[in-house]
Amino acid sequence: MTVFTGENSQLQRAGVTLRVLRMMRIFWVIKLARHFIGLQTLGLTLKRCYREMVMLLVFICVAMAIFSALSQLLENGLDLGTKNKDYASIPAACWWVIISMTTVGYGDMCPITVPGRILGGICVVSGIVLLALPITFIYHSFVQCYHELKFRSARYGRSLSAEFLN
Repeated sequence: MTVFTGENSQLQRAGVTLRVLRMMRIFWVIKLARHFIGLQTLGLTLKRCYREMVMLLVFICVAMAIFSALSQLLENGLDLGTKNKDYASIPAACWWVIISMTTVGYGDMCPITVPGRILGGICVVSGIVLLALPITFIYHSFVQCYHELKFRSARYGRSLSAEFLN
């Protein structure tokens, strides 16, 4: 666009606005929830399990704050001889904690001190436990919502077919 318009910032802003509006077309998928029991079940489950989801988010945020501060201290603050440049700040260490707790493990950062590695192991195990605890509640709610919606759709479908037969 800059070749044709030069440095016209109004046209560039308009182009960005159009891109955002184009991306918002993806939300038409939400309309499909009326027709698919799976999407209805997902929506109802999220509505019923908001407390569990908030609890999961709070636990992860608290653990992330604790582990990122500790890892930054162990890797960059205690021993002046072995400073790990990857852990220069707490937000940088927070990235490592997120990747470790979710067991993604990109490998772009890793602890080099022994206490840091021990903390890394504890971080991974606690991440697995924290993510696994509320999942069972959410799963049981999903199954219950699915059976409820399946029963409603079967009952509603039979009543409609009985009306058309009469």
